Amino acid sequence: MPTTPDYPRLPRSWKNRYPFRLACPSFVYPDDYDVNVDCLGPHVDEIELLFFEGRRESRPTSALVDRLVRLGKRHAVGYNVHLPTDLLLWDDDTLAVETAAGTIKTLTRILTPLNPRFYVLHLERPTSPAGSAGKRAWQACVTKGLKMLIAKGCPVRNFRVENQTAPLDWIAPLLEAFDMDLCLDIGHLQLAGEDLASTLSRWPKRIRALHIHGVSGGRDHRALSCLPIRDQVALTDFLKTFDGSVCVEVFGYQALCDSLLVLEEWMD
Repeated sequence: MPTTPDYPRLPRSWKNRYPFRLACPSFVYPDDYDVNVDCLGPHVDEIELLFFEGRRESRPTSALVDRLVRLGKRHAVGYNVHLPTDLLLWDDDTLAVETAAGTIKTLTRILTPLNPRFYVLHLERPTSPAGSAGKRAWQACVTKGLKMLIAKGCPVRNFRVENQTAPLDWIAPLLEAFDMDLCLDIGHLQLAGEDLASTLSRWPKRIRALHIHGVSGGRDHRALSCLPIRDQVALTDFLKTFDGSVCVEVFGYQALCDSLLVLEEWMD
């Protein structure tokens, strides 16, 4: 296994500290997945493996997967997988949906040795049409896409749908219909102008994963110190009894370190 560069390390371990599983993304250091896992695995319960592109050349090799398996055992750290965001599972073009479903099936097969706890799936909202007609059309397309995933043998029940551009009210019937859970991204929620406290109280049984980070200057994935006080209070109250996965989704050592220390203060 390659030697890990001398990157700065987090000041302590937060493993098994909270009622939830504490996670961080696989792109904190400017390096490959295995280096990030080797640096971060001793400090958290789970690593979110980020895959943003579905292209063949972006898929992990069997050698990388083998290294991640060994690192997971070495550091007693689990994995969850963020599926690529460029797959048009909600498109009205059947061929595009079929391609997206096939790529997701391939990626889940490649990553099976890691035994991921869940997969995060983006379901984007198209720019048009809007209104109730657009909502129904989008839901019909996504339903077709999810049925294709099921037909291919994908573990849809183990998918967590992340809120992005599609409103939660659009997503809710799909969660019920396919018995899927929600990965609530609080930064995306804030940018969409939705209230965190009311969302947490409305969806307690469906929220099984959280992506937490701040928003500053209209940009998300900032340190948790950027979170408004009212949201800090609502989030902390929710986390005290939450037993799912919580990913501090920031991309840089200092932002992650600062955020983990802030979270520690909130939870003490």
